[in-house]
Amino acid sequence: MSFRLESENYKYWTLEEDQRLEQLVNLENLSFKEIGKLLNRTGQSCQDHSVILGLKSNYVKRTYKVNETFWDTPDKTNCYWAGIFLADGNIQYKGEKSCALKWEISTKDEPHISRFLKDSDCDASLNYQTREKGKTVRIGMNCPEWKVPLKDNFGLIPNKTRRMQSPNVYDNFLKLCLIIGYIDGDGCIYYNIKTDQVGIKIDSSSYLILEWIKESIMDNFSECCRVKRRSNVRKLKHAECYEISFCGIRACAIIDYLRQFPVPKLDRKWNNPKVLEYVENQKQKFPHLFLNKFTL
Repeated sequence: MSFRLESENYKYWTLEEDQRLEQLVNLENLSFKEIGKLLNRTGQSCQDHSVILGLKSNYVKRTYKVNETFWDTPDKTNCYWAGIFLADGNIQYKGEKSCALKWEISTKDEPHISRFLKDSDCDASLNYQTREKGKTVRIGMNCPEWKVPLKDNFGLIPNKTRRMQSPNVYDNFLKLCLIIGYIDGDGCIYYNIKTDQVGIKIDSSSYLILEWIKESIMDNFSECCRVKRRSNVRKLKHAECYEISFCGIRACAIIDYLRQFPVPKLDRKWNNPKVLEYVENQKQKFPHLFLNKFTL
């Protein structure tokens, strides 16, 4: 067995250096080049020695800018986007402090994904995929500063499919902004030509989030119905998920009111001509069942 001798260009690693290297490698914001400067070694030497020690770097190089405080304080804009991500997004933790947020949608909604990037001051690139159901566009960004506010304010955590909790949003206006986002992500607004009726359906794998949506809707639209009945969350027979729906005058009142909210709604969902025509006809017949014009 041969040993490499210490020289001007090589020195042995001490136990203290090993421990310090492990601490630094576990940080998400330091590259091996930066670690080398702190240890007075080359970046390559730090990388090679971390392999010997079985250490895996959590460093994720960010090649784009992003608003690190975007989710810190709930407002109409981030509540809307939180609703989108609760319904249709994905979040991953690649390290103790990392927070990778991903979203993939049909290319027909590409302007909407671009709107989110604009609102969050992010210039991450768009990636395109071809799936069985058509072409999609997706974004992925890692921002450790987003981890705590996403979790504490909106309940956005990894594996949210089975673990999603109710958002910690208590202002009534902001609740409705979030619900609009959730509808855009995992709901539909439709006109049924067979029954001549307008309705709203929202699906989720989380019973709790639909209960939260139901209570928020009922708090605002309980009187917007000729028959005072509550909508209930139902378990779907064909899938491991739940559904809640609103129809008739209540659905019309919900659509009419929420369409006025100053958030970046999906045009194809909220401005369907058939739906709007039906809603307007009902509003003319039963104006007392509709809420007053929205004011911020």
